[in-house]
Amino acid sequence: MGNDYNTSWNTGTATVDVNSKESVRKQVKDQLRNLFEKERESDDDMGQCEGMPKSPGENLIDNLSEEDKLERSGRIYVFKEISSGIMSADNIDDIRNILTTVTDRIKQMEAMLSDEHVEDDDLYIALAHARHMEEVARQKMHHLRDESVIKKHESDPQMINKLKLSHRLAENKALMNADMNYLKGTFDE
Repeated sequence: MGNDYNTSWNTGTATVDVNSKESVRKQVKDQLRNLFEKERESDDDMGQCEGMPKSPGENLIDNLSEEDKLERSGRIYVFKEISSGIMSADNIDDIRNILTTVTDRIKQMEAMLSDEHVEDDDLYIALAHARHMEEVARQKMHHLRDESVIKKHESDPQMINKLKLSHRLAENKALMNADMNYLKGTFDE
C-alpha cells in the first residue's frame, strides 16, 4: 500500500491511503461520515431529543443543498471573475460596480465564517483574496479619478498615456500577486 496515516476517534480507527487515486480529503470525509453513523446508532439508545443533530456533522453537510455546499466551501467565490472585472474596468462606474460586488462577497464570506460550525480553509483563502481585490479596486478608482482630472487640465497626451500606463502596471501587478497568493493557498492544502 504505501504510507498510511492512522487517526483514532472515539469508536474506531480511520486509515488514509495517500497513494490512492481517491483524494485524501474525500477519504477522510467518507470515514468521518461512517464514524458519525456509528455514533448515531449508539446514541439512539440514549433517547436524544427529536430534531437535534445526533452528530457534529449532521445538518452541516448532509442537509445542505448543492448550492449551499458550494457556498460553504468558498467555491461560490470565483477569483478570476473579480480580478478580470477589475482589469477590464474602463471608467469609474464600472469599477464602482465591481467594488460593490467585492464588498458584498466579503460580507457573505464573513457571515459564513461567523457561523461557529464553519471552519473551511478555502473560505479563509477566498476571503483574503477578496480583501486584496477590494484594495486593488479602490486603488484603480483613485487612479481613474486622477486620470480624469489630469485629462481636463493637461494638454500633453504623451504624459497622460505614461500616467495611465504606470497606473495599469501597478494595478495589474497587485492583481497578479493576489491571484498567485490565492492559487498558492488553494493548492497548498
